[in-house]
Amino acid sequence: MPAFLNVLFLAGLAGAAVPLVIHLLDREKPARVEFGWLRFVERAHQSQERSFRIRELLVLLMRMLLCALLALAFARPFFFATGANAARVQLPNYAAVVVDVSWSMRGEGWWEEARGRALEIVDGLEPGSQVSLVAAGAQVRTVVPWTEDREKVRAAVRQLEPTYETTDLGGAFRATEEMLRAATGAAKALYVISDHQATGWRRLDRGDRAGPGIAVHLEMVGAEERENCGVGEMRVRRGADLGDSVAVGVRVRQFGVRDRRDVRVRLVVEERGVGERTVNIDGGGVVDVEFAVEDGEGARAGWVEVEEDLLSVDDRRYFVLPPRQRFRVLCVDGGRMDGQGASYFLRRALNPWEEERGAVVGPRVIGPRQLSAAVVEGMDAVFLCDTGNLDSGAIWLLEEFVRGGGGLVVAAGARGRIAPGALFSGGTGKVRRIPEAEGFAVFTDLDYGHPIFAPFRTTRHGDFGAVRIFAYRELDVAEGDRVLMRFDDGAPALVERPLGMGKILICATSFDASWTDLPKRGLFPPFIHQALRYLKDALGEEERTDFRVGERLEPEGEPMLEPGIFHLPTPAGTRPVAVNVDGDEGDLGAIDLEGLGERLAPLEAAEAVDPMREVVEEAREVEREQKMWWFLMIGVLVLAVGEMLLANRT
Repeated sequence: MPAFLNVLFLAGLAGAAVPLVIHLLDREKPARVEFGWLRFVERAHQSQERSFRIRELLVLLMRMLLCALLALAFARPFFFATGANAARVQLPNYAAVVVDVSWSMRGEGWWEEARGRALEIVDGLEPGSQVSLVAAGAQVRTVVPWTEDREKVRAAVRQLEPTYETTDLGGAFRATEEMLRAATGAAKALYVISDHQATGWRRLDRGDRAGPGIAVHLEMVGAEERENCGVGEMRVRRGADLGDSVAVGVRVRQFGVRDRRDVRVRLVVEERGVGERTVNIDGGGVVDVEFAVEDGEGARAGWVEVEEDLLSVDDRRYFVLPPRQRFRVLCVDGGRMDGQGASYFLRRALNPWEEERGAVVGPRVIGPRQLSAAVVEGMDAVFLCDTGNLDSGAIWLLEEFVRGGGGLVVAAGARGRIAPGALFSGGTGKVRRIPEAEGFAVFTDLDYGHPIFAPFRTTRHGDFGAVRIFAYRELDVAEGDRVLMRFDDGAPALVERPLGMGKILICATSFDASWTDLPKRGLFPPFIHQALRYLKDALGEEERTDFRVGERLEPEGEPMLEPGIFHLPTPAGTRPVAVNVDGDEGDLGAIDLEGLGERLAPLEAAEAVDPMREVVEEAREVEREQKMWWFLMIGVLVLAVGEMLLANRT
C-alpha cells in the first residue's frame, strides 16, 4: 500500500505537462511550395524524418518523466510492506478500568454498584477499543491485559470480588498510567472505580500525574453519609493490681459521626462471652476499653466486637492471650547491699512493683561471696552487676549453669576487670572514660536482626541512639562471639557468646547510672525483659500470634486472605494465631474528587493527543527505513543525462 510523507509535493506532478505544452507551442507549420525537381529528394528524406520524430518524442517523454520523478522524490513515498504495518496506522482507543477491591468496598450495596459501573464503561466503549481490567488492593493486579474481547472483560468483572486487603490507589494509578503511556492509541482513558476514601490515596506521590492525552475519570461509589465504628489496636497487660487476672485493652474508633453515640463492646474468649461494656464516644473520636480475664497457663484465643454497622469487617478484632510466663532471676550485686547498689535499676526494671504474680519472681539479690550451687539452682537467668573478678569456684559454677541451658548477663562496672576464660571469652579490659570535651558516647550498629532488638526496629519502644554513655570497659571479642551493638567509636557495646545449651550477654557499660543514663530511660525495662525471654528459651525470636491479612503464618505457607483465628501445627499439638485486617481502612472519609482530578490531569491540555500525530510518526519511521526517494533521485539523474545526450543528437 503506497503512501507519501509530503503529500503536497504531489502537486508537482502537474509539472510533467510543461515540456508537452512547450513542445506544442513551439511547433510551426511552414508554407508548402512545390518544386518538381525536389520530389525525388522528398522521398529519400521521409525515412530520416520518421526517425527524427521518434527521437523527438523520446526526448519529450524523458523530460516529462524527469519532472514527475522529481515531484515524487520530494513527496517522499513509501510502502507498507504488510497488512500488519498498515493496520498500525489505524490506531485503536485504549481504556484501562481500575476497580478498588479493598475491604472498604464491602459496604452494603457498594460492590454491586462498582461492578455495574465497570460493566457500563466497558459496554460504552467504541468498537475495536483495547480494554484492560485492573484490581487495586494492597497490590496492583492486572486481571485482564489489553484485549478487544469485551465478553472476556465482562466475565472477569462479574467474577471479581472484594478482598480483605487495604487500598493503594496511588500505586494502582501509577502502574495503570504507565500501561497507557506505553500503548499506541488514538485516545486513552483511565477509569478508577472506588469509594475514594482519603486513606486509599495516601501513597500518591507528589509528582504522580497522567501523561499527555490520558483522560482520567474518577468514578465514585458508596453512600454519601459514611459512618463506621471499628475495633482498633489491642494490648494485654499483667500486673499486681490485677491479681490472678490479665487485662485485655482495646481501642474503639468512630469515623464520620458528628454527634456522640453509645457503642456496645463485647469480649469473647474461647467462644464464650466474658464481658460487655457500653461506651459513649464522640464522632471522629476514640475510646479505650479494658476487660479483666482470668489468667491462665496456656494460650487462649478470642475476639472483641462492637455492634454491626455500615462495615462489618472491622467490627471484630481477633487476639490470642499468651500463656503466663514466670522467670526466676538472681542478681549478683558487687556494690552496696542496702537496696541502692549496682542492681537497683535492674531490679526495678525486672519487677517494678515487687509483686508476687509478676513475670519475674523476686528477683533475688546476693553479693558475689554468697554465690553457691544451692542459690543458683532453679534459676532461669543470673545477672552479674559490677561484680569484678570472681573466684574460680564461682566461675566454674556459672559455667556449668550456662552449659545446662541457663542465661547469664554480665554488666561491667568500675569495681574490677573480668579475667578472660571459658566463661567470659576475651574478658573485659581497661575503662575508657569519655572526655568532657567530647560529651558522651552513643550506641550504634544495633543488630536489628537479633530477637533482642526486634521490638526496637521502630522508635515505639525507645531509641537506643539517644542513650548517653560516659564510660565503658573495652571488650575483647573472641572467635564465635557475636557483637550485637557498638559504641560510636566502633568499640563493642554488647556481645553474645553461646556456651553449651545456654547463652551469655556481656554489656560493656554498667546497669546503674554511674556510667550511662540507659537505666533511667523508658526503653531499659523492655530491653531487659526481651533479653530475659531470649535467654530463657534460647529459641530466637518469640513466636508471633498477631498477623495481618496478606501475611504468611509460616515461611513456606500461603498468604492469609481473610481474618479469623487459625491453628498452626506444632510438635506439641497446635497453637492459635489471630489474623486481622488493617483498621485504618475503616476510615471511609472521601477525598475531594474535584481537587484530585485537577491534580492527576495532564499538565497542559494543549498537549492532548492528536489522533494523526502518532500516525505521522509511524509513517516517518517506515519512510526513513525504506529511503525510496534516493532511488527516485538516481532515476532523475539518469534521465537528465540521457535526455541531454538524446537531445543533442536530435
